Amino acid sequence: MRWSLFVFLIFTSVLSAQDYKSCIIPFDSNPSITSLKSLENNFIISSRNFIGQDGGTSTLIISENLSHVQMNNYLGVAFSRKSPFIFGNNKLIGIGDKTIGEGGHESLILNDQLNEIFRNTYDSFSGDSGLSSSLFLDNHLYGIIVDVYAPLDRDITLIKIDTLGNRVWLKKMEFNFDYKHNYDVTTSSDGNILLATEYLENSEYKVHVSKISTDGDIIWESYLTLPKYFQSGIWIAELSNGNIVTTKKIDKSLDGPYLSEGHAPYPPQLVWTDADGNEIKDYFFKSKPHYADLSINRLFKGKGDYFFGIGNRNHQEDTQKGYYGWIFKMDNEGNILWNRKYYHTAYQDGNRYHKIDYLLELDNGDIITAGTATLPGVEGEVWVMRLNSEGCLGDDCGDPISSTGEITTEIPTVILFPNPSTGVFHLDEFKTFDYIRVTDISGKIVHQINAFSGSSLNLSAVENGNYWIQFIDDGIVEGISALVIAR
Repeated sequence: MRWSLFVFLIFTSVLSAQDYKSCIIPFDSNPSITSLKSLENNFIISSRNFIGQDGGTSTLIISENLSHVQMNNYLGVAFSRKSPFIFGNNKLIGIGDKTIGEGGHESLILNDQLNEIFRNTYDSFSGDSGLSSSLFLDNHLYGIIVDVYAPLDRDITLIKIDTLGNRVWLKKMEFNFDYKHNYDVTTSSDGNILLATEYLENSEYKVHVSKISTDGDIIWESYLTLPKYFQSGIWIAELSNGNIVTTKKIDKSLDGPYLSEGHAPYPPQLVWTDADGNEIKDYFFKSKPHYADLSINRLFKGKGDYFFGIGNRNHQEDTQKGYYGWIFKMDNEGNILWNRKYYHTAYQDGNRYHKIDYLLELDNGDIITAGTATLPGVEGEVWVMRLNSEGCLGDDCGDPISSTGEITTEIPTVILFPNPSTGVFHLDEFKTFDYIRVTDISGKIVHQINAFSGSSLNLSAVENGNYWIQFIDDGIVEGISALVIAR
């Protein structure tokens, strides 16, 4: 084991209340933060970094009032997003890419003092794969492995590891699409895995959500029909009511009426689905002026009937002048509770890239954040804050973001009759759609009708069973219906 220990001077900005701070922590290389965890009375921030000529992981130990830091370095393994995780008697386990020697992946187990206990190396199905994210569920560690250098058909593989570092299984996910890209993973309240990914279809990026068991079996899949958007991060969170929310940026750069109102052209969009992956509604942020672009970096389930989104907002039209950190708190139904931008007061002129990467809600409602503050062309520093439940530094609530949101009408149900049917269904009036998609209860597409025009559907080619049907126009789901085919 090779690691080093450092003690840093922290530059703090304390506003009104002693416990609420915004701090800059000097860092010896550009940080790429992978997780924020609570360990007894401390907080643990993990970051990928370069240690000399070798890649590795650093862990920062920060006291409860953000006043003291020590850093441990671990060579040879660069943790994936969300690693490490706390288990047992305050031990930690994480998984990431091997950075020394031949390729592969490594797990690392640490004691409560963050001293290395054990590490293990694993191969995957491809030598050009990378670990994009991880989660801890049912006392096991799971990693999402992707063929990052494959040009088109990128496989997604799950690895399951026990707390002794033994590999339980390695399974390739049999998804029916190519070019998987941008991935996020979380746990569901019923003890399964929720995975979100985007994929390329007919030169357009689409979003796919799936629920996977702890045995690596696909329970259901859902193909979200978002408006046109461009390749960017995709994030997912389960809400307290069991519904699921995902987010992407959409492309409104050619929407003349929208742009004429002065809005930024690439707003983030949230999409709600129920616990079985069926779309419910969506929401997108409108931000002014046109340069005030908003980007979501993560979604986090709250301790109540709400969730958080974090990211950054452009500071001004010259994006080289930097951007602010951004946090919003929203209830499960899509109502914004608060929506604020942040920066460290030493850089309040905006000449830093402020980015919030992780958020941790404490039992008393306080919020700890971990992110980066970076000067253009200069190595970054770690930026942490402690906020109250309203997102304020004590009595100072900073600057609310001047943005509005729009929730589209919940997707209406289309009446089909007779239902059940032997295969022919009627609508109550003549309708036209770009296409109609039929999926089974797992979310798998079993039938599609392109350029539909009429008042009846002939699904005689579809086998007996229970199905969902989506009516889609201009890339938007205009209606849904459950149907039964019985002969």
